[in-house]
Amino acid sequence: MFQDKISDISENMAVLSIDKILYDSGFSIAGSDIDYDNLYEVFYDAVYAMDGDYEEDENSDCCIYTFRGKSIKEYVRLALKYGRLNGIAKDQNFWIKRLENFIDEEMRSIGDYSYDYDYNIVSAKRAFFKVYIYPEFCQTVSLIRAVSSVLAFIDKSCSEIAKQIERRRAA
Repeated sequence: MFQDKISDISENMAVLSIDKILYDSGFSIAGSDIDYDNLYEVFYDAVYAMDGDYEEDENSDCCIYTFRGKSIKEYVRLALKYGRLNGIAKDQNFWIKRLENFIDEEMRSIGDYSYDYDYNIVSAKRAFFKVYIYPEFCQTVSLIRAVSSVLAFIDKSCSEIAKQIERRRAA
């Protein structure tokens, strides 16, 4: 792991932190080399480990990371199904509101203003979670922590919603 002398302890700790966050959230990790030159590579690897896609926006000079994994689509599908079974409109659906609040809370905790985020969680087909990073952004570890927390919340909540749907059907 520590191949060479430690050159920048804060960047080396960031690499370790990203791997630990991924591991704790249940995502695969590659056992990255601890090297400050490796931080952005580890960041991109972490995004891909969480099923994120990368693209650049030439008009606004930002990088866009889009998460459209099957767990997000499954969450929205289950939340909407729960709403239909209970006669709840989309705009009043507890599970949709809960995810919106969780995303907003986690993303606001980053502490850097050189990013933005967006999501669509009212249609299973078009469900996504996007993060826009501008050139001045430097809170990579906080971003990975927030995104992995949102994705772990989605995974955990899917089974909870499915159980509630089954209870409703059984009643």
